[in-house]
Amino acid sequence: MGFFDKFKRFNIKNYTDIEKTNTTNDEKNKNISSHPLQDSKEIIETKEIILENFKKYLSGYDKWSKTTKETYYNSLKNALSNQEFSNISEIDINKLKDYLYNNAKRKNDVSKVKNSLALLFKSNNEPMYKKINEIEKIRKLKPKGRKQIQEELQLKNTLIKINALKNKKLKLAYRLMVTSGLRISEISNLKKKDIEFCDNDRIKVHVTKGKGDKRRKFLTFWNDKYLYDSLKDHVKSMVDDENLFYSESHMRRNAGKLSFKSHDLRKTFSHILFYHYPKNEKETINVLQKLLGHNEGTKTYLVYKDRKINLSGTKYDI
Repeated sequence: MGFFDKFKRFNIKNYTDIEKTNTTNDEKNKNISSHPLQDSKEIIETKEIILENFKKYLSGYDKWSKTTKETYYNSLKNALSNQEFSNISEIDINKLKDYLYNNAKRKNDVSKVKNSLALLFKSNNEPMYKKINEIEKIRKLKPKGRKQIQEELQLKNTLIKINALKNKKLKLAYRLMVTSGLRISEISNLKKKDIEFCDNDRIKVHVTKGKGDKRRKFLTFWNDKYLYDSLKDHVKSMVDDENLFYSESHMRRNAGKLSFKSHDLRKTFSHILFYHYPKNEKETINVLQKLLGHNEGTKTYLVYKDRKINLSGTKYDI
């Protein structure tokens, strides 16, 4: 059995275990009370009461992280600031659209309001089919803007800059990103207990604070002898509860100083794996999806395939 097959089996097995955990969380969500005051007929609701009840509902909602809950709630609260209502059916979609037209600067700003509004309807047992058209209109409000044209990333030059870093801690973080495809936020949260050193110079990574509070574990796909040995020494020197690397903002800033984006390293990992192991495109995308912690393989393919990365002159060259 080749390494790709072993690798795939290991990572998909671990992802399946995590999916079972996520399924259990979904079952818990079904038991969450849909509306704290829905059985009290005497209370006259106001916008403030409705939003406060929604906030309580979110506190028991396991599909979003704490940060996501706070951000999405505040986005919806701000979007509804120009209207009053005593029932969610009275929410004026036109006023909501006006607010978004005037205040939404990015696609993500509209998505936050749309997703929050959908969950607000759900928390009040409001039939979704009555509101789906309005929500769809909000989704279409996403500002298109102009797609920024990215220059081709010369991986050789980027790796030279990374390897020339005198700051070893920063160098190891960037090299681990190329080897693992971890998000910069996931790298910044890694601790001593999250790293294991296996045979063949490969590293097992336990992601305990992934996007949306998701967990996953996997083996790095290819070996990096320098990273393996140096990271091993670095991990030994660290205190158990101490983060192995710098903060997310610090690593982003330093990547900018070297003329690349930290996310480029994650895309580089995706690019290398996809084009080096095209045995079966669908299978490769599925493996990549699980490694990157994406919910959908199509997202992995569409978002990452368009980044132009030149592998010429590196050991990853096709």
